Amino acid sequence: MPAAQTTGSTAEIHELPAVRLRDALRAGEVSAQEVTAHFLDRIAAQNPLLGAFVTVTAEQARADAAAADARYVRFCKDFGKGSGRDSGGSAGGLPLLHGMPVAFKDLTDVAGVVTTHGSAALDHKPAPADGALAAVLRAAGVVSLGKTQVPEFGLTAYSENRIAPPSRNPHAPSRSSGGSSGGSAAAVAAGLLPFAPGTDGGGSVRISAAACGL
Repeated sequence: MPAAQTTGSTAEIHELPAVRLRDALRAGEVSAQEVTAHFLDRIAAQNPLLGAFVTVTAEQARADAAAADARYVRFCKDFGKGSGRDSGGSAGGLPLLHGMPVAFKDLTDVAGVVTTHGSAALDHKPAPADGALAAVLRAAGVVSLGKTQVPEFGLTAYSENRIAPPSRNPHAPSRSSGGSSGGSAAAVAAGLLPFAPGTDGGGSVRISAAACGL
């Protein structure tokens, strides 16, 4: 999908490539709260059909986005608005992925959020701490919007289980989005996320990305 030329309207946010959206956030062209609200609205509208998300952590996402915007205000006082655009890594305290929305496969622990592993057989309790992947990305400034659908224990090439509705292909909802990163791939392909991390032990990212045209 072609990139929008500006971020003057929230209707364009989900059309921006992830790198362009990251740059817009770091340059202060758009706020983390605006971006988060836009993607949460899209999830609310489209997830009932697509089943990409198992859990949406909207309240926490809004709080994290507000904290990101407050961090940006402090950054601007020290370095000036827009100075985070071109700097690599952390620009004087502004994380590389400042304010970027993301969601984690429901195989990855995120502190305070249940990880089901796609299995009804497990005791579903909130994770006490971030897993390694979530810890790295959250330290880099992302705003987590929730957990995406996976097959039970991530073992099959389709993302269906007894926990939540199956993840569907945004281009053909009667078809699968693949697996085991099917929920993540469907979310990115449908514009519910600008990007998403995946895990791949035997094609889990590759199958899902190919199925969803990424």
